Amino acid sequence: MSVTKIAIVGNPNTGKTTLFNLLTNENKKTGNYSGVTVSRYSGFWNINAIEKVELADIPGCYSLFPKSEDEKANIEILFNNEIKPDILFFVADSSNLKRSLQLLFQWLEFKIPTIFLINSFSKNHSNIDIQKLSSYLKIPVYLLDFKNEKNKHVLENEVENTISSFQKTTTTFLKENINFDFCQIVFSLNCDKNISNNLHQQEEIRSKKQFFLLEKYKLADSICEECISNSLIQTKNNRFDFDKIFLNKFLAFPIFIFLIFLTFQLLYSLSQYPINGLEFLISETNNFLKYVLGNGILSSILADAIVTGVGSVLIFVPQIAILIAILSFLEESGYMARVVVMMNKIMYPLGLNGKSVVPLISGIACAIPAILSARTIKNPKERLLTILVTPFMSCSARLPVYTVLISVVIPSTLIFGFINTQALVFISLYLGSTIIALFTAALLNKLIKTKPVHYSVVELPNYRFPNLIKVLKQVYLQSKDFVFGSGKIIIAISIILWALTYFSPQNVSQILSTNQSISQSEIEVSFVGIIGKFIEPIFLPLGFDWKIDIALITSFAAREVFVGTMSVLYNANQDGYISLVEAMKNEINPITNKPLYTLNLGLALLTFYMLALQCMSTIAVVYQETKSFVYPLLQWIYMSGLAYLLAMFIYWIPLS
Repeated sequence: MSVTKIAIVGNPNTGKTTLFNLLTNENKKTGNYSGVTVSRYSGFWNINAIEKVELADIPGCYSLFPKSEDEKANIEILFNNEIKPDILFFVADSSNLKRSLQLLFQWLEFKIPTIFLINSFSKNHSNIDIQKLSSYLKIPVYLLDFKNEKNKHVLENEVENTISSFQKTTTTFLKENINFDFCQIVFSLNCDKNISNNLHQQEEIRSKKQFFLLEKYKLADSICEECISNSLIQTKNNRFDFDKIFLNKFLAFPIFIFLIFLTFQLLYSLSQYPINGLEFLISETNNFLKYVLGNGILSSILADAIVTGVGSVLIFVPQIAILIAILSFLEESGYMARVVVMMNKIMYPLGLNGKSVVPLISGIACAIPAILSARTIKNPKERLLTILVTPFMSCSARLPVYTVLISVVIPSTLIFGFINTQALVFISLYLGSTIIALFTAALLNKLIKTKPVHYSVVELPNYRFPNLIKVLKQVYLQSKDFVFGSGKIIIAISIILWALTYFSPQNVSQILSTNQSISQSEIEVSFVGIIGKFIEPIFLPLGFDWKIDIALITSFAAREVFVGTMSVLYNANQDGYISLVEAMKNEINPITNKPLYTLNLGLALLTFYMLALQCMSTIAVVYQETKSFVYPLLQWIYMSGLAYLLAMFIYWIPLS
């Protein structure tokens, strides 16, 4: 059975990924700002036709002369025969039809059967004469709601008709068989390496390119005048301009700081009740298993390893869900693009630009997609700097670690009657990691010498009230990814830790024969105790004991494993479940006979987790994006070394 390939193309932020999700029933992330899709996604559409249909979601671009890594995916599908599309779905936003037409004219030059789809999420679509537009363009034009399942059937019929009316090409566009001018220009500027050595030829090709683009701009202008009613312009002029507030030179930054402050206040105040409920459920489950199964190995592995390890991370899902909900709300509203514009002047002296803000803010959720989103940055140096400093941003994996440690060493009190001290420390950690990220960018900017770029073009999408169903869907999907992605690692590590804690070299045979667990006094001579004591001297200058050291090592698989590790270690020989916060507060320093977790130790540990690069997946994606082992290696050495030195400094300064 032959496969028909369809590519979804168009400008950024027009709804391409929403259409892709509708047709393939997938859940790729979408947002109300450009650059959400940074690589080509593929999926299959179960169309009611004889042939199988493969859909490709292509990152948005403004022309077929790409200036960033994500935009190059558009050229790849034209000159790579294996992925070259048979049909194009060109997606446009009705609020900026002229810009979409300028790109459409470039695609039409390649003679690929094209279906023009106008996304009706904007209220401006009623001003467009669809029939007249179709007659001008001589291609099918549809006005569709990409969130409506009924529109699948409209596209199915159109694709079936298109497939039946053309013969699929089997050859790619090579230089010798391109017979029309614009395609030669695109091929020469993007694919012909010989052109780079011929200055005269370069100038001639660029001149032809400018002439073509100017002519198509005039054509797009005339078509819009014919097909769009004047009421659209009047409607735009009559709208209240929210940018007078959110981009005001005096108000913009204070509003941004206030929103960040409000985010973390909500994070603490809204999450307390579900966290307490989950903790109670975990405790009761743990006690029930030990009551039913007794004190044997089976009850210990189920209660002390699996339930305690996984449960210690599950209780922080409410905080992660709230954080994702707030970020999704800001993205969907269009505010995130304004932050990019606002921060551009601040970022430029540091070697970054406004677009670097998107990966940095996205890094609060997860560093991996954040680093990938740096593909939208056109300048190679700015893109590299963004990739190298993004892991400093405090991701959601650090959230459980921060919450536990803050609860142990910072009392929950109110300042001015409404500011929670724990939330204030929380904000300080995120602010501190951001400041160090920007400081590092400034340092690297001095070391890496390249030609600077003095501009940054950022598209400002329309403001819109976020779709709450879409926000909740993002919360569900990302929370699920966090739980199931981390859950596999946590279960594996918790079981290994349980075994290393349960057994010791001296009594392995005794435990296996009598089914008795080692007592609390013997945990230090267990296998995990021996390993912890062996590595303890490395972190002794930071005040960390062997249990913390074990948690640091396991955290390299995933930062949130710290919580699961500590829970397993502290609950290994308890008669009943004890919360990690309570256990850590009760831990006594054997040398001083005082609480181990002092303010100094707690802040030192928080600093270490704020700065250290403890994520193998992040290291892997940095290698993938830089195509070099050198950058991730130096990044790991710098971040971990800085974390060690600052944590040691904080531990030894007199705070309490």
